[in-house]
Amino acid sequence: VLSIQDDGQGFDAKRSRGLGLLGMEERVAHLGGSLQLVSQPGGGTLISVVLPLDLSEGVGKSQALEKTAIP
Repeated sequence: VLSIQDDGQGFDAKRSRGLGLLGMEERVAHLGGSLQLVSQPGGGTLISVVLPLDLSEGVGKSQALEKTAIP
C-alpha cells in the first residue's frame, strides 16, 4: 500500500487527468493493483495505490516493479 497526500490546490479529479496520472494508473493496472484518487479544488490531493504481494514469484516480482519505476 502506498499513499501520497498534499495540502495543495487540488483539482476536479473527474474533469482533469494529466498524462502523469494516466501513466500511474496504467502501471498500477499492469501490476494487478488499484489506484484511488481523491482531490477537490482548494482541498489538496490524496493518491492511494494498492498492489498485490505475491511472494511465490520472488525476485521476478521485484524486478517487474523496478522496471515500472519512474526515473
